[in-house]
Amino acid sequence: MSSRLLALALIVTAAIVPAVTAAPVAVRLTEADARGFLIVRDTGSGKVVAKGEFIQVARGDTLESRLTFRFVDGSLSDETVVFSQRSVFRLLSYRLIQRGSSFPESLEVSVTRDPPFYSARTRSREGKEASRQGALDVPAELANGMLGLFLRNLPPGRSESVQIVAFTPEPRFLDVLLGPATEVPVLTGGIQRPANLFVLKPKLRGIARLVAPLIGKEPPTLRYWILGGDVPAFLRFEGPMFMNGPPWRVDLTGPGWPGEAAAHAP
Repeated sequence: MSSRLLALALIVTAAIVPAVTAAPVAVRLTEADARGFLIVRDTGSGKVVAKGEFIQVARGDTLESRLTFRFVDGSLSDETVVFSQRSVFRLLSYRLIQRGSSFPESLEVSVTRDPPFYSARTRSREGKEASRQGALDVPAELANGMLGLFLRNLPPGRSESVQIVAFTPEPRFLDVLLGPATEVPVLTGGIQRPANLFVLKPKLRGIARLVAPLIGKEPPTLRYWILGGDVPAFLRFEGPMFMNGPPWRVDLTGPGWPGEAAAHAP
């Protein structure tokens, strides 16, 4: 009887919890071709676990952004998002591939807005496979692979609510509140400047939002550091790349010169 009463209480509570009003993020800074390099470290030990590359290419009225991480142990994370930027940012398609021993299971997912369709496939380390596919009502403010972009376009002092979709392999939508930010100091070239720290706490929808903390399945917290000013820039990301994963820190990195490295080697 107590379990039934608890279930009823959860249902009633979920019914009275107001839904988050989400909306597409307005384009404040127009995106263009870009390329950058990143490095991933374990937040505890500081050990380098992966190196990454970001490539963004304009293709007519749309842009394709690809973020690839190649791990020291041979694992791979490959994320591609295609989006438009006509007054608001709108995701058109999304694809994510994760495989290798750095991940608890292999994952391959894809989402398209037109037609509204998704496909998801997982494979455990023991070889157990699961797959789902079908129609998907893609929200106008879907932010998979675009959270950093959205934060850079967020007006100072403003907050926006968006959604992301996770696959288990069933699609599960999460609400994400972007902002407000906390100002923190950062050094660039030895000069101290103000940066905005965004702490994002994705929330499951409906009853799952209430049950997740009880069963240890609450979505992880994500942290983004964005340089402020007229042209905001990404500085750092910190958080797991999969549910219940270890916290990793992603930083920008510059080029290295083989000759100089050899000259300074012990």
